[in-house]
Amino acid sequence: MLGISTVWRSSQISDGNELIKEMLDLELDGIELEYRITDTMHKQMLPVLRSSDANILSVHNFFPAPDDAPSGNGGGDLFLLSSTDSHERNQAVKFTAGTMRHAKELEAKAVVLHLGRAPIETIKHELFELYDNQMVGSPAYVELMRQSKKIRAEAKNKTFDLLLNSIEKLAREADRHEIDLGIENRYYFREYPDFDEIGAIFEKFKGARIGYWHDVGHAVVNENLGLINSMQFLEAYGDNLLGIHLHDVNGYYDHTEPGSGKVDFDAIAKYLKPETIKILELRPKVSKEGLLRGIEFLKEKGIM
Repeated sequence: MLGISTVWRSSQISDGNELIKEMLDLELDGIELEYRITDTMHKQMLPVLRSSDANILSVHNFFPAPDDAPSGNGGGDLFLLSSTDSHERNQAVKFTAGTMRHAKELEAKAVVLHLGRAPIETIKHELFELYDNQMVGSPAYVELMRQSKKIRAEAKNKTFDLLLNSIEKLAREADRHEIDLGIENRYYFREYPDFDEIGAIFEKFKGARIGYWHDVGHAVVNENLGLINSMQFLEAYGDNLLGIHLHDVNGYYDHTEPGSGKVDFDAIAKYLKPETIKILELRPKVSKEGLLRGIEFLKEKGIM
């Protein structure tokens, strides 16, 4: 089954009823609701969701956007599950539990989570500049990564255990709501979880309703920036694969329609099972024509 995330239109259509109808008009297998949807939009779309054949496959935390959200945009990182601030961390757990409750009511199969980040400065601009100048792997690149990995490892000691504590609470909520949690691989170097941290989480929470959510673009961007082979995620955690965000990549620009970039969808297709939740997660700039081309491309690859 192939669904689409509301992110494709949620920043352009402020009426929830209109938004959900546009998603349904695509006649895909389902929808992922995400964190740009406000409480008002959520209430507007509920009658359509309850009276139609809408199939909500997944919900992206935090949903709906909490009232505290600036300009109504919740953001998957509005509250960090790894924060050293206990109030923020408790808010993150509270609103994630709320997302699970809504997901259960909508009969969704999973909630997608961002897990926070190490408290360090981002190195995205440095990495992007090195990529643009074809210097990935150069001495300057190697030195940047040596220093950055050391700084991240030291900062991680302050926050990763706090994150694990948050996940433990959420695992209990997932059992209570009978909903699966998908931990997503991330785009930026400082974000949790990296490749090894995913394995550590699965080891600690064996038997919990926690699976791996593979974001194709994030993995390929990290490969393009020299951080990891993108297929290592699926090779290592394919047995835990709960769902996948599908989009294409050029360099470090992602969330374009499948077939428009350099992602090897043939390799990815080998890891997808019938029960894997497959979600198109596209930028609002992608036209409807581009979206339809992407869907046809995925059909050709046997992913849809």
